[in-house]
Amino acid sequence: MSLEEEIESLIVLGREGDYWDFKQQHHDKIGDLIRDIMCLANSVRHKGDRYLIFGVNDAMTAVGVPVIGRRTQVQIIDALSHAGFAGHVYPDVYLREIVINGQTLDILVIKDTPEKPFYLQGEYHQAGVRIHAGTIYARVRDRNTAVNEVASVSDIEQMWRERFGLDQSPMQRLTQYILDVEGWENVEEHHWHYKQFPEFKIVSIEEAFEIEGGEYWVRAGTNPRGFVEVFGCFYHQTLLKKVTIIHYDEMRVTIPNPETDAIPGAETNIFYSFAADSFEFLMLQFLRKRPANFFFDSERAFASRGQTVPLLVFDNNDQRERFKKFIAKHPERVSAAQYDTLYDHLRGPEINDGVIEVIKFGSKLIRLLAQWKADGEPT
Repeated sequence: MSLEEEIESLIVLGREGDYWDFKQQHHDKIGDLIRDIMCLANSVRHKGDRYLIFGVNDAMTAVGVPVIGRRTQVQIIDALSHAGFAGHVYPDVYLREIVINGQTLDILVIKDTPEKPFYLQGEYHQAGVRIHAGTIYARVRDRNTAVNEVASVSDIEQMWRERFGLDQSPMQRLTQYILDVEGWENVEEHHWHYKQFPEFKIVSIEEAFEIEGGEYWVRAGTNPRGFVEVFGCFYHQTLLKKVTIIHYDEMRVTIPNPETDAIPGAETNIFYSFAADSFEFLMLQFLRKRPANFFFDSERAFASRGQTVPLLVFDNNDQRERFKKFIAKHPERVSAAQYDTLYDHLRGPEINDGVIEVIKFGSKLIRLLAQWKADGEPT
């Protein structure tokens, strides 16, 4: 089911629920938006995405979101990142624009992540909106926890059980613990264990070696050399997952090896990317100590001492395939796109014309991907 179909089905219900909330317009006060996001993000009564739907009136009719007062995804994420969430971990959100019955709606998608409960480590009080430090808010059916109350004991207990993965398999628990970056202790170089449950470990299992010539994307860094290492993720002595790691920029930056792909019909047009629902993307957040949203701004996330490394980030593999089809269908978009002019100055014995073309192509795709998402992922 597409996002448009799902939102339309919720509107047809004529009511709000555990994981969706209708608004006729964007919040006047950013504090009210932050609290609504917290309540939806902390809901334990639904497995899956949650939605703040802007452009639906009290009669449950799609009337369109007013242009005045609309916020962008960047503005919303910036507000969350500066709100003072405990552990500096805030809800993972993204904004999508859809059209239903000729009316434009903004949909703030709030991902269902295991970092619950989300709460603030300090008191928030701006423009008359107060959010109490340490207070856990949630959503039950069509109601958010009142500002002067707290979520039920049973809901809070379930949030913590989700955070610690107590009802899940070792692999499921590992994927949750990795997101708790501060919960890991670096015992020695390339050897971590999870402090709460030290039977979970991440260690180097194959010694690093230099890549002969280096991947094209590595050579976009300040130093074109790259090194490969393999990390193993263990539960006691059981190997749960192996991840190939790349060190680049004179070993200053460490990330998982991205996927290598090409545009159909133009196989020389190579690009490199991550899918946000992959284990490698979890490891990327762990190694870089950054939340998921940070990496969607590729030109900032993969900068290497001022030089951008052209890596794309998709929501999932399906989105990657849709984007590839779009680019294959509209090659003129690539021809007209601008690349980062920093690449005009790439030099070195390992950087030939072919390498430069692949790097510039990736840079163009980063900008095209951002525009394609902003346009609602046209076909």
